[in-house]
Amino acid sequence: MSQEILDKLKQGVIDYDEDAVMAAANEALAQNVDPYSAVFDGLVPGMVEVGRLYEEQEYFVPEMLMCADAMYASRPSVRGTRVFRTGDVNVCRRYVRRTEHSKAPHD
Repeated sequence: MSQEILDKLKQGVIDYDEDAVMAAANEALAQNVDPYSAVFDGLVPGMVEVGRLYEEQEYFVPEMLMCADAMYASRPSVRGTRVFRTGDVNVCRRYVRRTEHSKAPHD
């Protein structure tokens, strides 16, 4: 059952369907699907496919932005739940710091 929900999340992102993503996110929480899994096994693969479609010139910037909006439509559903595991947050923070630092002008 949870794979079906993950597929709905993925397809909702690909179709830039905010309502479908919101419904799938609510269903995921109701079915006790791990929020981490909902994000990284449902939403993220959808955005990966969107990236592939962009590279194939089937999607363009407007479609990518609508897909991102659809992905973010799940936020009210997963708000207050622990989506990111500690290690992932630390990795993300290190990446952001490194990126910001590497873009800073050198003194």
